[in-house]
Amino acid sequence: MKQSNLTAGDFVDAFRAYDRVSNFEYDGLHALYEYLTDLEDGTGDEMELDVVALCCDFTRYESLEDYCEQYGVEPDDAPEQPEDLDAFACMVGDGPAFITYAH
Repeated sequence: MKQSNLTAGDFVDAFRAYDRVSNFEYDGLHALYEYLTDLEDGTGDEMELDVVALCCDFTRYESLEDYCEQYGVEPDDAPEQPEDLDAFACMVGDGPAFITYAH
């Protein structure tokens, strides 16, 4: 990201400076950092680090059930995995938590 060699620690520190760590928690911030840097590598486009925009653009859910409850999705219509929601879903650790593009 466009802060010369931004590390995962720098990324987390930027969220801490804006008091926004709770938007994603520490494990989610590391997952989001990895996702965004992989996206940069894949596209060749370097992104500007904008903490507030990232907090508006992405949302963390603890499980698919939490996502479905928030959006009123009926169990029969629920996606099988977070990646079925959109191309921007990234898993947080090994558990059911994930981050996806806000809509």
